[in-house]
Amino acid sequence: MTSKHYFIRTPNAVLLRLVQQDEISVARAGEILGLSRAAGIAWYSSQGYPFPNLDTQDWADELGNAERPRH
Repeated sequence: MTSKHYFIRTPNAVLLRLVQQDEISVARAGEILGLSRAAGIAWYSSQGYPFPNLDTQDWADELGNAERPRH
């Protein structure tokens, strides 16, 4: 593994650890990586960690929160 690959993997490992320790949310970890909320969830799941199954109303709430502008 080259030093570049090591550097790229290190932030992922740190963010995964922080999520697992409930220090940050999956969405925040994705945001730090420059991902959208949905892409952040996909990233987290692709690392072998389950993301809770949400029902239709929960997904609607999540999308509403994601679309709300931040101030």
